[in-house]
Amino acid sequence: MNKFAILINGMSLPYQVLDKVLENAKASKKSIKAVFIYENKDDEDYSEPTNDDVTNADISDSNARKNMEHLVNQNADYVETFFSKKDIPSEIVVLKNPTVEDIVAAMKDVEKIYIDHSTYDHPDEFAYVNFSFEELDKELSHKIDKKAQ
Repeated sequence: MNKFAILINGMSLPYQVLDKVLENAKASKKSIKAVFIYENKDDEDYSEPTNDDVTNADISDSNARKNMEHLVNQNADYVETFFSKKDIPSEIVVLKNPTVEDIVAAMKDVEKIYIDHSTYDHPDEFAYVNFSFEELDKELSHKIDKKAQ
């Protein structure tokens, strides 16, 4: 368990939490596991749009969900680059529609977890996870950095 983790709603980039985990990882010479979580129930297959598709864009719920997945992946790429530029080894994990158990499994090899609490502020909003912070805290309270709350 030579890692710290940061748990992020994939739709956001919590710079204050990124800075905190970076500072602590540098000080303790640990690597970072960035776990992005988000809710997206669109099960349709996605293919890259053609130029005609972009010109005749269909602003639909399905397209919004596809764009959301693209944003999550861009955020994950940003975080990977952010840590790489700071010479901190990192691992990126993206979990779509995770359960608490999925997150616990992803965090089994980490020592401490830094949380972006905005992930749990609006659980009924588009893209937010389908469980409460309290449910997650029951399983991982021994690892969650309480000072970051």
